[in-house]
Amino acid sequence: MNETMTMPAVEADCPRLVLHFDLNETILVTDPAGGDGLEDCLNKALAKQVFVRRESDPSGPPIWENPESGPEINTSWVWPDGCVLFYDVYRAHAKTFTEPGNYGASLRGLYLEMLDALRIPEGETIDPRLSQDGKHYFVLPAFFHTLRELRKRSGHTRIVLRTFGHDLSDVCAAINAFAETEPSPAGAPASASGWHEMKCDESHMWDGRYDRQSGQFVLSQPSTGRACKSEEEAVAVIEGRHVPHAEGMSIMAISDDYEWWRGNGFAPECGKPLWLTLTRGHAVHIFFDDNIHNKARNSIVAVRLRTSPENPFCALPGALVLEKQLHGKCMWRCPTVRPILDHNWFLQKIEAALERCRTEDDAI
Repeated sequence: MNETMTMPAVEADCPRLVLHFDLNETILVTDPAGGDGLEDCLNKALAKQVFVRRESDPSGPPIWENPESGPEINTSWVWPDGCVLFYDVYRAHAKTFTEPGNYGASLRGLYLEMLDALRIPEGETIDPRLSQDGKHYFVLPAFFHTLRELRKRSGHTRIVLRTFGHDLSDVCAAINAFAETEPSPAGAPASASGWHEMKCDESHMWDGRYDRQSGQFVLSQPSTGRACKSEEEAVAVIEGRHVPHAEGMSIMAISDDYEWWRGNGFAPECGKPLWLTLTRGHAVHIFFDDNIHNKARNSIVAVRLRTSPENPFCALPGALVLEKQLHGKCMWRCPTVRPILDHNWFLQKIEAALERCRTEDDAI
């Protein structure tokens, strides 16, 4: 299911589309800092999409969601009754989940399908920045496919890379390799030719931190020493309001505030911020992350809301985010298996979110 999908324009009163992409297990599947190779991460990705009955005991074998059928992939946002994630109970088995003799061995065929989808075709020469082992793509091909299709739409698209880790440099290098070698889209005007605006160097990298006194989120730039004085200024940078062209694409990268999230018990309102302004005419933000959870007290995206530009942003409690069903409108949990096997997955979810923005009342 990797046919080209055409992206619609954002409505005229929402001129900017801001897409936030987590890195590990969202647009890439290796974690060198954590000591996890590609095979480990693929096994973990599958272990996180399987449910067991709540009475399962980690000292014994799992009782599967459907005990008669064994482990099954379930990427639904809504958890089945009486179930919890296999990964939450049997985490020690996650990195070897599908290996012969392990609990998920019956899913080995799907694991191999994912591995094959990431394999560089035999005889194809690619920029070494696009692979860490010379055999498999480092960044998911679905991400670059998404960039190609988004480039064709009208309006401005802002790509914002988000991470708690230390993988920004490698990911930006891979994106730069793409930008330097990808041909211009057919029919693009001379002013928009090439992909130079998608190159991501130190001038595009920022540290994002919560102010410990005010709770506001601000940005600073290590390479220049520049610091945003307010959250409003930080959001202006994130939305790319300084970018002169109304059309095309631009990119930035944020190293988010893991210490604040961890120090507050992984509460959603203390995670990676996502900004919503209820009045129309402002940028549309959509966040992709594998750690967005259907849990009121443990999730990774902090929805920060204001009713108008004159008001400050305030964090929504996780329970209210769930109650208002914001998943699917401004954020999507990314089951890693889906974009690995379907290059249109991100595009489909972007369109679904935009459709909700077009048809639903702004009030939440």
